[in-house]
Amino acid sequence: MSRSLLVVLAVLFVGITAVTVITWDRGRLKLPRRIIGLALAQVMLIGLAAAWINRQEYFFTSWEDLLGISSGEQGPSVAQQGKPVPSPGKNQLSAPAAFAKKMASLSDNGTHSVVQNTYVPGEKSHISLPMAVYVPAAYFQKANEHRAFPVVQLFSGYPGSLQTWLIGMKLQSTLDSLIAEGKIPPVIAEVAGQYPSPPRDSECVNAAGGDQVDTFLTTDVPAYLKQAFRTAPNRAGWATMGVSTGGFCSANLALRHPTEYAASVSIGGYFDAIIDDTTGDLYGGSAALRAANSPVHTAQLHNRPAMSFYLFAIKDDPSSYPSTKRFIAAVHAPDGLTYVIQPKGGHNDDVWHNASLPAWEWLGKILRA
Repeated sequence: MSRSLLVVLAVLFVGITAVTVITWDRGRLKLPRRIIGLALAQVMLIGLAAAWINRQEYFFTSWEDLLGISSGEQGPSVAQQGKPVPSPGKNQLSAPAAFAKKMASLSDNGTHSVVQNTYVPGEKSHISLPMAVYVPAAYFQKANEHRAFPVVQLFSGYPGSLQTWLIGMKLQSTLDSLIAEGKIPPVIAEVAGQYPSPPRDSECVNAAGGDQVDTFLTTDVPAYLKQAFRTAPNRAGWATMGVSTGGFCSANLALRHPTEYAASVSIGGYFDAIIDDTTGDLYGGSAALRAANSPVHTAQLHNRPAMSFYLFAIKDDPSSYPSTKRFIAAVHAPDGLTYVIQPKGGHNDDVWHNASLPAWEWLGKILRA
């Protein structure tokens, strides 16, 4: 949405306010005119504030995007939406084996997928945060009792939570549909907490002298999953995917741990390590540490196994597109690169969900259990 909308709303607000003040004691029907004038002025002020916030945070870029009207440039949507899974308290922490047993008991012998939450005790990171896990119906079927399954680790934006993927990205219904249609193989997917010290944005990194979120997400969480489930035995069956800040997490963590992950998906993400009021100085003033957490830089270092990247960005999204262009330029063979640049859209769950559908299909062709 353009700056002209802000100007129009500002002019209307000032004009209505001025007319209300000038005519306050004039003519008849004073009370109704005062009420109507004040109400219209408040509506314009609220609209102006909402438009300003949208322009700063880039949630919607057009009226079609705001109203949910398809422009023909986005993929199909999934009608069914998942239901919230209550976040567990620390007293609901389950050992991996007990958690897996609970999920199996809810699957009705593999007739449907299961999504459940638990709490992951970070043995290496000393961080404990909630995690939601999606396990496909096929996992619980007797014919697959010795089969290993690929794993996709999911990351949310900031501020975000498990519900970004469970609700906004319709995780369970989306994966159920894609698997049923044969577009992807059955996969295990998980999304874990990323913000141990809210409201600070962790950026999923090991902060200098602070929270070791990278270690939690790439060591503690996989260790829990491997103990609980029959997961793919090596990097060929492990991938990352994220939206917005989670897109940065996806690319950065995959590149920092290339022996653990074979592929990374970034949807509306960025590829430079940022420092701002939400993050604080995560890197302790170290340019080297900041570069080591900038995918634009680390993608050019080829002392690692080859990786595959899938990128999605909106061309008029200043928080993502410029950095995405730099990352595209930084990726070279033997790494694989697939990217989709959409002319317009927004920075929100609806756009990201539609963008995730072909990304999931791409992952389905990459992952090997």
